[in-house]
Amino acid sequence: MRRTLTGLLIFATATLLGATGVAHAGGWAVITMDPLVDSPVENQPLSVGFTILQHGVTPYTTDKAFIIVTDGTGRTERFAAKPAGQPGHHIAEVTFAGSGVYGWEVQPDWFAMQPLGEVAVASATAAPTDASANTTTTTTTREPIALTLRVLLAVALALAIVLVMAEFKTAQRRVTT
Repeated sequence: MRRTLTGLLIFATATLLGATGVAHAGGWAVITMDPLVDSPVENQPLSVGFTILQHGVTPYTTDKAFIIVTDGTGRTERFAAKPAGQPGHHIAEVTFAGSGVYGWEVQPDWFAMQPLGEVAVASATAAPTDASANTTTTTTTREPIALTLRVLLAVALALAIVLVMAEFKTAQRRVTT
C-alpha cells in the first residue's frame, strides 16, 4: 500500500510539473526601450523603438507586437510595431490624441504585457524640448516569479491530496479490522 501511494505521489508530481513546464515553456520576455529622441507632443507621430529578448537573452522578432497607450479617462489605443534593424528590435509610430499623462505598455506577441510606466504628453502649443524629462519606464517582468509560485502551489496541492488519501485508507483499514 505504501509503495502504491509513493508511486502515486511521484506520478502526480511529475504530471503537474511536466504539464506546467510545457504550458509555460519560454513564456517570458524582457522589453528594453530605446531612448526617446523627441518629446511626445499631442497629435504628432512619435517613433518608439524597443527590443524583445525571450528569457532576457534571445532576440525575438514578431509582427504581433504592440504599444498600448491609455489616457486619463481609461481610453486605450493600440499601435502596431514592426521589426526594424537588429533581430528582436521593433519600432512603432505612436500618436497621442491629446496632452496630459498617459500610461503605456508593450504587448510583445503572446508574452505577458509589460508596463512602461507613464509618459507626459505636451500640447502642440507648448512642446518641451527634453524627451527624458517626460517619461518614466519600467522594463522588468514578474512572470517568471508568478510561474514558479503556481508550480509550487500545484505540487503542494498534489502532495496534500495524496496525504489525505493515505490517511483515509489507513482509517478505513482500522475500521474494517
